[in-house]
Amino acid sequence: MDYEAIKALESVIRNQNFERAAKELFVTQPAISQRINQLEAQYGKRFLIRELPYRPTAFGEKILSHYRKVLSLQQDLDLEDSSSINGKPTIKIAMNVDSLEIWFKEVLQNPEIAQILNLDITVDDEKYTLDYLKSGRVDVSIGVAKTLVSNHECSKLGTMTYVMVASPEFKKRYAPKGINGLDFGQHPAIVFNERDDLHTAYLKKHFEYSANFPKTTIPSIAGIKSALISGYGYGLKPLMEIQKELKAKELVLLDKSKTFERELYIHHWSYQTPSVKQLILAINTAAKSII
Repeated sequence: MDYEAIKALESVIRNQNFERAAKELFVTQPAISQRINQLEAQYGKRFLIRELPYRPTAFGEKILSHYRKVLSLQQDLDLEDSSSINGKPTIKIAMNVDSLEIWFKEVLQNPEIAQILNLDITVDDEKYTLDYLKSGRVDVSIGVAKTLVSNHECSKLGTMTYVMVASPEFKKRYAPKGINGLDFGQHPAIVFNERDDLHTAYLKKHFEYSANFPKTTIPSIAGIKSALISGYGYGLKPLMEIQKELKAKELVLLDKSKTFERELYIHHWSYQTPSVKQLILAINTAAKSII
């Protein structure tokens, strides 16, 4: 198997650009195209969908998944070799931003993990993180999908509870009776980005509301919290993230009985090197704090 060609394929998909892939691999742009073309000719199958956004075909996903496993094994062998100059292996993880900035911090603060692994983390909406694993772009995914992937294990990490909150001033002025008295079509919701459908799902679940609503997008967990405290609008926050703000009455619940839950699952390759086993254990330990 031509791993240099597969590396070129992976780089094009990750960079979403042939030129950047060429610079990364220190070759010319035509060389990148030639390697992928030769790989496809060898197998008589298409590996790459050549239109933006660049993405692998179904067969290309299998090849990339295999490539990530080979890298993991190779890196582990390098660690066992005392003369290795390759350094710590890199584990690629796709996860949602709430997980990264709230409970996953315990993993990042774990010095034992820092000594044995490098982490390369990609953030996306929790509905899409499994796609990164299926396409071979990452080794581990954390999200809401629980669909089993061939040769991979899946287990539940916990259930994250979201609550609708606002500043006391916002509640007093616009929602004195709580969320039930709020005009959804009038007052702005604060959401992470356009792909964030959590607010939409909440309104549909509790009020069967599916019309448009004004929104302010702030692609930052800390930024959303600050905007809520300042009264820019109302929005959903993980309950475990705002305990201090609720206690200090910087934020108030608009309805403590109307919550929204999202189950989180971790997917990883069935075969685990010792270092990855330690990482998965650390992730599961950190996830025990999820509420």
